[in-house]
Amino acid sequence: MSCSRSQDCDRNYQAAFSLIANHWRGHVDVKHGHADQSGDIEDSLGSWISADLLKRYEVLEKHDSEASPSVSVTRQVCVALLGDSPRLPSDQVACSEYAVSWEDNEAYAPFIRELLEKQEFEAAYAKIAEASKSILSEGDQSWRSGDVKSAALHALQAQAQKWGVVQDSDLQIASCADVSLEEQKNYPMDCGWYASDGMQVLEVRLQKPKPANSTEISTSKTPWAVTSIDATICH
Repeated sequence: MSCSRSQDCDRNYQAAFSLIANHWRGHVDVKHGHADQSGDIEDSLGSWISADLLKRYEVLEKHDSEASPSVSVTRQVCVALLGDSPRLPSDQVACSEYAVSWEDNEAYAPFIRELLEKQEFEAAYAKIAEASKSILSEGDQSWRSGDVKSAALHALQAQAQKWGVVQDSDLQIASCADVSLEEQKNYPMDCGWYASDGMQVLEVRLQKPKPANSTEISTSKTPWAVTSIDATICH
């Protein structure tokens, strides 16, 4: 989706996601949606979310050392839960964004971005781990040696307390997935939670070096590095 002017970019972006929606025989009002920044990761070619926040598309580029790069598209559609009435259009909703990340480390961030641009991912992940050491560095750190879900949840709760954010009492886990490639030496993990009414979305990203035996990830006591925590809290 290359372009030379901002207006051209918008037009190409909208056309691309309109074609993507057509694959599912869906119609989207691309002009009234927006680029979804929550999908802003290094392998993302672009993402779009509808104005009512009920539909989302993301395009990811997959890298394989033995094959040409390929592309995958993810579609997410939200529907009302049985017995959970949608809000009235007249209801006013305001959202606040919270984030802490390795990118906040001004000493490391420019160098890491340069490594990512050069696709030197292993070197970048090693530096990301170093740049993330200041995230939740206070107090007992034994939680970092637990399983990925418990470590991510502890990090989320501790950071939410720092932000003064009151989490929904019934958060649902969306996923806690290994997003590494087979040849990578690190396990980057994405764990996400959401409130059933859609008013809270929270995500924790962690990573640790892969053990010599790939089946040992669940028992490895190597501490997790928390590389970023994001939250969208609406009310």
